[in-house]
Amino acid sequence: MQKRILSLALALSLVLALVPITTAQTVGDTWDTISWRLDTRTGVLTLSGNFQNSPVVGNDRLPPWSEYSSIISEVKVEEGVVSLGNSYFSGYRSLEKITLPESMRTLGGGSRFNLGTFQGANNLREIVIPAGVTSVGGYTFHECTNLATVIFRGNAPDFPFANNDRFNMFPNRRNYAFENRSSLTIFYPQNASGWNEVINQPHFASINFVAYDPADGLPSPTPPTTPDPSPSPTPTVPPSNNPAPSGFQGEGISAGAKLRWNPMIGGVGYRVYRSENASSEGISITDFYITSNEFVDVNVRANTTYFYTVRQVVAEARPFEGISEQLSAPSNRVTITTPSEILGDDLIPPDLNAVRIFILMTIDDANMTVNGEIQEIDPGRGTTPVLLNSRTMVPIRAIVEGMGGTVDWNDARREISLDYQQNSVVMTLNRNEFTVNGTPQIADVPPTTANGRTIVPIRFAAESLGCAIDWLNSTRQVVIVYY
Repeated sequence: MQKRILSLALALSLVLALVPITTAQTVGDTWDTISWRLDTRTGVLTLSGNFQNSPVVGNDRLPPWSEYSSIISEVKVEEGVVSLGNSYFSGYRSLEKITLPESMRTLGGGSRFNLGTFQGANNLREIVIPAGVTSVGGYTFHECTNLATVIFRGNAPDFPFANNDRFNMFPNRRNYAFENRSSLTIFYPQNASGWNEVINQPHFASINFVAYDPADGLPSPTPPTTPDPSPSPTPTVPPSNNPAPSGFQGEGISAGAKLRWNPMIGGVGYRVYRSENASSEGISITDFYITSNEFVDVNVRANTTYFYTVRQVVAEARPFEGISEQLSAPSNRVTITTPSEILGDDLIPPDLNAVRIFILMTIDDANMTVNGEIQEIDPGRGTTPVLLNSRTMVPIRAIVEGMGGTVDWNDARREISLDYQQNSVVMTLNRNEFTVNGTPQIADVPPTTANGRTIVPIRFAAESLGCAIDWLNSTRQVVIVYY
């Protein structure tokens, strides 16, 4: 009897040994009003929720599933979700399939400092846009280089873009929701409204637009094009032949992460990449290339470790010819942990799409860096910031107007009026007294003149206009943070 029991136990143990032991392979949580669930074995991410306004994500607030971006191959959005914000899936190079619900209304936003919802998901080949979608934001499917088929099931949506281009740096910018190339086909219902206007947009001129009859069902996806066996050479240089930027370094400062690298000859600018994953390059901080070799990443979280690299933009994209942006090899990686408090966290954004912007000025330098773009502080006059009684004095007009505010000068009263958003500051030449929204204040250094320009103490002016400001003693620089 004892032998029989031992034999049964042995047989049972052998059977159990052949049964695979499964462990939990699903991760997920709730993020704001979104519930997310990722099967790490299959790479399928499922989003669910029942809300009217999803959080619009800027580069300062990546979704929690972004750390798994390298394995996410499919996204299923369940019924009830109405909006997907900027940067939700930008740079997800393993993403091949997206399923959107009939409840969907908005894809992406319109802020020019955010990346498009699916920008850079270059393994995505096709997508169906539900009939209820009324808005597709700028760069939503930009740089999806293998996207061949987009099927719209309803009327043409709006294509908003650049609703906070305060600097007017890109006055002719369009909504590049899709790359303008002949290998992309957009299908739309033949009786749907608004499509003639879209088709006639010059930045969509190369895309194939095809009307279909919904009664016949959805069109079949466009088959992959067969490459020409002897294509003509493209006038671009492979990125591997272009040297990486050198001397890349950075440090955590009160405003976020300050980055600097050696300027390079040739090329048109740079792209800075940020990631929270040491094994991933991450995504470009800006949707445009920058021209300065300095950058302050002000859209970061406190007490967070980030990994940065920079690449030179060797040649910009030529979308009408189907040529993508050409980049150099990546620089060395810089690791920065942000401080426990971030300058500007207490600023109030004017809208959900807003992200923080910075201005970086150096004492005795006639140029300033505005969100990575080099600009003259006082065009044509060479006026520079100076130190006066331990205060940084700047020609204020170019700065306030660059922020989107206004400056007025009353010659009879010798007064300068600064207006930005909901704040108004009135200062008098050579007087310490000034007013903020009608309330008297005292500055320890009064406005004065230099080089025929009125210069004012920037800290008093900027903070009174609702901006945050800090002094970097090691480099004799001032950084202003604002929305």
